[in-house]
Amino acid sequence: MTFTLLFLISSISQGETYDEYWSRWHDDAEEVSKCLSSTTVESFLTQALKNIGNAERNEANSEVIEYLIIKNPDCFCNAFLMLPAALRGKLKQSHLSSPVYHTKEEIDAALFSNKISRQCHAF
Repeated sequence: MTFTLLFLISSISQGETYDEYWSRWHDDAEEVSKCLSSTTVESFLTQALKNIGNAERNEANSEVIEYLIIKNPDCFCNAFLMLPAALRGKLKQSHLSSPVYHTKEEIDAALFSNKISRQCHAF
């Protein structure tokens, strides 16, 4: 109850309701899944890192990130490599080392699938 209340207060203070946030998030997640722009994916990854402390948002972001890695590792890696080194490390720790929807082995296999992905995994 307190967690939900704090989340709502945080969202309201940013001028966005809970429903508005999730509506926008679903639109963003759909765009990321299509991978039409590395910049869009990079922005999503950056935003995901800002939401690590929120379990609901973190889990939803994990689903999109893991799906992207499995289905389009080059797209993920192009965006991942756009992140500053500190954010890459944070993303690896928060989403890649302990995946929620796929095994670590599946994530690693996707990231080793070709040259660009192997570059991504090296960081």
